[in-house]
Amino acid sequence: MSLGVLRNKFWRASLISFVEALCVLNLLHGSCSYAVHAAKKAKTDGQPVERAVLYQVLHTRKDGTAVNPVVKAKMDKMKELLEISSNQLQSSDTSGSIAWSPDDVFAKVMGKERKGRVRGVGFGPTPSGRSSKSILTDIEIHSSQARDNEVAQLKASLATMEEKLAGFDEMKQKLSQFEEMEQRMEQRMEEEWSKDWSKEWLACFNKCLLNAIRMFLWPNILQ
Repeated sequence: MSLGVLRNKFWRASLISFVEALCVLNLLHGSCSYAVHAAKKAKTDGQPVERAVLYQVLHTRKDGTAVNPVVKAKMDKMKELLEISSNQLQSSDTSGSIAWSPDDVFAKVMGKERKGRVRGVGFGPTPSGRSSKSILTDIEIHSSQARDNEVAQLKASLATMEEKLAGFDEMKQKLSQFEEMEQRMEQRMEEEWSKDWSKEWLACFNKCLLNAIRMFLWPNILQ
């Protein structure tokens, strides 16, 4: 293996380790992190998770403390507002893994959304582009589409294999019929050859017998 290939593998492994370390330290909160944490939280709660709740999950250390004092103040304010039932999004108005609305608890603490961006849900959605109070993140949509495409490809491959197997069975049946026909022809040829050989042998025997009679009998007759 060349030195260049080893160097590329080393840098690639180092980059992967660095990214994994950032994820562990909660320094990466992109669409992947939001989607994964939201899916886990939604599965545990049995309903989509609000942005304010997801914000607390992503900005809390393993020991239960906030990542910094500023974040702690925002988290405390969100917890206080979430205790008021009127501030909570109705489950009937939510779908997917992450629920949001322009006036939810997250927006009240963090401020209104800027044009072309919705915070706390990963990349993709905007307030003007999607008026629903809940949203399925783009990465989840892409994952679902990828799964559907994979299933479609598997079904197509299975259908192709079934067609090939059907053709193979048909070819095997025809080959078996051909072998039976060949065996019958060989048997018939052997029988015909046996009959012809018997006739020739009998004719030859009769001729030899006649010659023997001539050789031994005719001299005696002539005497």
